[in-house]
Amino acid sequence: MNVLNPLSLVLNQNCLIEASAGTGKTYTITTLYLRAILGLIDPERELSPIEIQKILVVTFTDAATKELKDRIRDKLIEAQHYLISSQSSEKTKADPNLIAVISLYQLKCQQQYDMASEAASLRAYTQLQQAIVLIDEASIFTIHGYCQRCLNQFAFETQSDFDKEMDLDSKPTTDKALYDFWRREVLTLTSIEFGLFSENWATPEALYNNISNVLGKRILINPTLDEEGYQSQLATLIGLTEKIRTLWNDCNFSDIILSSGMIAKRKAVTRLASLEPFLAGDIAYPEFADKDRWSVWGQEVFGKQSNYKKGHPCLEHEIIALIEQLIALDESFCGSAFKGYWLTHAKNSIERLASQSNSQQQTITPDDLLTSLANALENDEQHALVNVIRNSYPLAFIDEFQDTDPVQYQIFSTIYKTYFEPEREAGESAANMILIGDPKQAIS
Repeated sequence: MNVLNPLSLVLNQNCLIEASAGTGKTYTITTLYLRAILGLIDPERELSPIEIQKILVVTFTDAATKELKDRIRDKLIEAQHYLISSQSSEKTKADPNLIAVISLYQLKCQQQYDMASEAASLRAYTQLQQAIVLIDEASIFTIHGYCQRCLNQFAFETQSDFDKEMDLDSKPTTDKALYDFWRREVLTLTSIEFGLFSENWATPEALYNNISNVLGKRILINPTLDEEGYQSQLATLIGLTEKIRTLWNDCNFSDIILSSGMIAKRKAVTRLASLEPFLAGDIAYPEFADKDRWSVWGQEVFGKQSNYKKGHPCLEHEIIALIEQLIALDESFCGSAFKGYWLTHAKNSIERLASQSNSQQQTITPDDLLTSLANALENDEQHALVNVIRNSYPLAFIDEFQDTDPVQYQIFSTIYKTYFEPEREAGESAANMILIGDPKQAIS
């Protein structure tokens, strides 16, 4: 890792600037932006100015975009004031880095155009004035604003639909999809499956709270379990549970435990009452108290001598081996695997139902903007879309990069990845991105 020098940092290659709050992050962006306007892309190469509309700056709130635009305008005006001052007898105090940028620009003009200092200053002033006049057209966006611009500006390449209206509040559509999913998929569950589902999510709101952060995002929920694996394990669980219930009732295993000499305070004794509704067939799966599971009646309990009164041997019974199988399945399937399967299924179903609703209503949500651009880039086999975006925004500053989610990062990495020719003509800027942020401040 190198210490940042905003004067020497090369702007025609991808890089990461690690900067936390209070370390001059915005100051760095405005300094690099000034360099790009003046064409100081690589201090070792000739001047190659970039038009203000072609310098992309992406941040994550509307307030941040306004602040950045104001700060960039101020930086450009400050540079103009210094240029005027440097040519007069009244010198004004200026930022040392700004002075260094102007000095380097003047040197490059002398080397490249055999231009005197006064003429170079006038040339710089003119370039800055053109940028200031066009500052309201500067490509400074939120991530959603950027995606919307790309979808509209490159509608042919992205195959976007101009007729769709922006729906800034997607919650009603999501809620409708959630309740449709609950009615179609959850209320039709039976037996053990419904019991396990209710144990994890008793209401639609409880389910939504578990998946709200991943809806509309390309995030893989772990652990994953495919449909065949899920149905196989569910069938095994149902069959094994029913076998244990039948055997328990046939041999009256509760009475066997009570007469085994096991100490009365042990859970294997005190929790027997909680099994009664299950053993009576009133419910498909036991409703365990607290954190109890089938392990209360496992081999580890029945095979431990200290759980019995003096003189009583450890209980041995064929049902214990079956319970051990159920304990293993309960741990591997009824916990994270069951939850992962249903969270994935709910996410996919709710997204599909919401998408269908949006299509019918001809609306698009902010999250749809991201996924639409990501999908268009993913299907861009001939790189037509990537090329046109790179040509339109050859330099991109991605502020607060630590808060990019997988979809957002996929968009930028696809556009600015390195499969394009590494060598370019002298003076031609490579399309690249500069990530700026603090990984330690990432939103979890």
